[in-house]
Amino acid sequence: MRWFGFAICAVVVLTLQTTIAWRLEVRGARPDWMLVLAVFFALHTRSMDGLFGAWVLGAAVDIMSIERFGLISACYGASALAIYATREHFFRDNPLTHFMLTFVCAAIIGVVTTIYRAVAVGVVGGGVPAVGGGILLAAGYTAAWAPLLHYALLKFPRLLGVGAPRRSYHTRRGSRTRHV
Repeated sequence: MRWFGFAICAVVVLTLQTTIAWRLEVRGARPDWMLVLAVFFALHTRSMDGLFGAWVLGAAVDIMSIERFGLISACYGASALAIYATREHFFRDNPLTHFMLTFVCAAIIGVVTTIYRAVAVGVVGGGVPAVGGGILLAAGYTAAWAPLLHYALLKFPRLLGVGAPRRSYHTRRGSRTRHV
């Protein structure tokens, strides 16, 4: 991973997160583009630098939020670790993979932060069905952005220092698949 490219990407996404994301709110759910970026680096970096990068992105979100510092960065780091450990079992270039990994991570982070709020404050408004529905809506909305952002980020593999996507093609009259 190239840290200069990572820093540029993180600053751009953080700026978009703070200036535009609230305007795209749907029924109280905002996209978490920083999580999409963390999933991207955990999925596509060649080394474990993506784990540290995801933690840094989480720390940036922690600084912007009202939560206790470390909660979101720990969640982003744990999510990146889980993705990094299991990424060989996924098709990394598939938009469905991007959607599902982002959805699962966003849902788990939503549950963890809700449990933290319930324990720290003592009250979570709306009851379990409303809170669960809000978590799933926010996770789905964030995950819907993942294929588009991953596609855009994969256009710059050298700048970001990630593995270039492998494209396969079929021969004209054969069933063999060849990776380039």
